[in-house]
Amino acid sequence: MATFQAQVEGLISPSYSLTGDSTKLGYLTQFILDGVHDVTKRTIIFSPEETFKFQRTSAAQTSQGFNPAGGTILGVMRESGTDADYRVCRQIPLEQQSRVTDINSIHYASKFNPAFAIEENGKINVYPVPADSTGEKYKVNYINVSPIDSLSGPLNYADSNIGFFPSDKIYLVCIYAAIKILDIEYTGAQETLPNNIEDIVIEAITLPSAPSAASISANTVASFGTAPAYTKPTLSLTASPSLGSLSISVTPPTTPAILGDTLNFDFTPPVYNAPGSAPNFGDADTWINTEEDSEMSNARVSVIQSEIAKYQADIQNETQNFNKLNTEYQAKFQESVQKANNVGTHANQLIQKYSNDLQNYVNQVNKEVQEYQSIESQKFSKYQIDRSTEIQKFNSDIQNELNEFNKEVTAYQANVQAKLQDSSQADAKEQRDIQNFQADVGNYQTKVNAEIQRVSTINQNKIANYTAELQKYANEVSKAKVNADLYLQKSIKLQKQYDEAFLLTAPRRGGEDGR
Repeated sequence: MATFQAQVEGLISPSYSLTGDSTKLGYLTQFILDGVHDVTKRTIIFSPEETFKFQRTSAAQTSQGFNPAGGTILGVMRESGTDADYRVCRQIPLEQQSRVTDINSIHYASKFNPAFAIEENGKINVYPVPADSTGEKYKVNYINVSPIDSLSGPLNYADSNIGFFPSDKIYLVCIYAAIKILDIEYTGAQETLPNNIEDIVIEAITLPSAPSAASISANTVASFGTAPAYTKPTLSLTASPSLGSLSISVTPPTTPAILGDTLNFDFTPPVYNAPGSAPNFGDADTWINTEEDSEMSNARVSVIQSEIAKYQADIQNETQNFNKLNTEYQAKFQESVQKANNVGTHANQLIQKYSNDLQNYVNQVNKEVQEYQSIESQKFSKYQIDRSTEIQKFNSDIQNELNEFNKEVTAYQANVQAKLQDSSQADAKEQRDIQNFQADVGNYQTKVNAEIQRVSTINQNKIANYTAELQKYANEVSKAKVNADLYLQKSIKLQKQYDEAFLLTAPRRGGEDGR
């Protein structure tokens, strides 16, 4: 038979492996021990006729005080004075210990009608008092609570058999351990979600100072007018979308009241908790409407997109957590139901109706969450398209303004040249001043164009790198979410298989028709 490690790995996934991970292998050993206890307890509750399968018999005892270490005592037997001739002992209360040794008492315990009592600390006293001699020993049959392997060694993940444990229940121990390992993997997948990304810093445009016009005598050359200056365009945007609140309209069903033996079940049904905070678009609006910075706006819109993705991931995580809590709640509910010893057909119908109502509640919660995600996703998609179109228009306006600026500079220079040609009285110094001014205007135009090109190139590279980082971040979030979903769904499936195994073996109640 395959080892427990191999069986658990196979239950989780054909490609899953714990080899080399000493921490998780340590957890696996503990989960196997816990699984032995849980399967033993559940089997005894649901199928008491199988209790003997977990029985362990002590060695022959020669003195009082044997302690089964907390194991349930199934029976005690004492030799009758003849070697290996054991007689069943009757159990007596502690207060009768002095009476069973009195030969004149009706409670007297002889070798052929022995008795035993259990002290507070679980130790067993047998009467007549045992001795280390032939025919005077006793043995105790009890439920084993110290899991060991088939060779009486410590039980661990490398074993494949369990001592004092039925072989047909070993697979349930492996399912139990697999569920616990999946819980660890699910938690780990949630914790590996990336939670931050460095913000982008956009390069600012620094325009050079415009040149001052040359000083020319009024009667020599007419005024050149004001030199043209670059004017930034304005940007008008549609309002940012407002994410709606996620509100679940359905309420958990009420636990049914069962007549007969009391159904002790005081657990509260799970309730879906929507994420507490939604993404904030205010920062992006400031950069766009106030600062009129298109590059920074694009970057902040990308950040908002990642926040939306995280917000949706939070909604999905809450849904998964809700489903997990619901699975645990149903398992606790089924266990409480089994403890009610005299539940009849009518009670079973109430329980079945409650189980159906609970499943309908879970389905409706998942449906409303999906509808909410679909509506909000459509709103944000429209917002992204509108903003992208408006920012593209803004970038086009920038280029148009630059073209207009260049056109005005050319016209201005032509006007200066024309007026210079009309002036026949300008002296050499004024001519040099005018030529220098023309050169200054040309240099100003060149510097403005170079600065805009430089900043545009730098910011485009920064935006490209930042966009790549955002995509990497989104991929990591998606991968972690997929892994968490796989672990959770597999855990729920195994938990259902584990619970159903005990319900199938449980005997039918008297009066039930088996339907």
